[in-house]
Amino acid sequence: MLASEQAIQQALNEAGCILTGACLKNFDSDGSPIVIGGKKWTAKGKRPLPKIFETPYGKATVERHVYQSSAGGAAYYPMENKARIVRRATPMLAKQTAFKYGHNNASEVAQDFGQHGRKMDRSYVREIASDVAAISGEKETCWTYEIPALPAGEVVRTVAIGADGAFALFCQKEGWRQVMVGTISFYNHEGERLHTIYIANAPEKGKASFFERMEREVALVRERFPNANYVGIADGAHDQWEWLKQKTDWQILDFWHASEYVNAVAAAVVSGESAQKAWV
Repeated sequence: MLASEQAIQQALNEAGCILTGACLKNFDSDGSPIVIGGKKWTAKGKRPLPKIFETPYGKATVERHVYQSSAGGAAYYPMENKARIVRRATPMLAKQTAFKYGHNNASEVAQDFGQHGRKMDRSYVREIASDVAAISGEKETCWTYEIPALPAGEVVRTVAIGADGAFALFCQKEGWRQVMVGTISFYNHEGERLHTIYIANAPEKGKASFFERMEREVALVRERFPNANYVGIADGAHDQWEWLKQKTDWQILDFWHASEYVNAVAAAVVSGESAQKAWV
């Protein structure tokens, strides 16, 4: 039975490559001159040129037109652009690879693809995931979170905005960078949490891009809930505190960071571990 299943999978993968190649052809031009940014581009050669593309089913060879301007320089590929090819990978393969790489290392991702009859090099896995991350970063300014519909009868009385970060050491002399996370939580009159938006930001020097993302989300929330109380919560980091003061009506130093200082002075107040715990 296993041999039969493997034969079926191989046949389906072969069919998938053929069908994907046919689909890709629909995104190519007909070879006529095109104008991009006021500049005329013409197809190179009399025939489309073959190119190997990576699909979820295997490699698919497709002939497509290659364009270049009269001034020379970089080439333009209409099919790759319109079909959203990522480093020779079709959109579905790029999506699958990035998702898997977000949960496993490159070797495990390659092994996982192998279970489906799809051979993938570790270096290629990393390259695709890196490109997908770069594309996401560029489009991120256009993306916002959708606030879900609240349960019937519920009213948002308080919006709590939180921010926190941790330093990460980068090699190759890049030094330390901050990984930031933020939360925007919605509470009803009884103080029950209704929903939370979670925002994470890739490591950066400073917190500029993180605060830009948070400000976009907070602006949308204020439009939706203009009459709510806005509360900030964070540790004692100066820049986070100053930012929260501009966005919230009142601020709270989070319990755990405050308690660290209380614990630190307990020994100076009372003697004995049990007495210190009781005092804290």
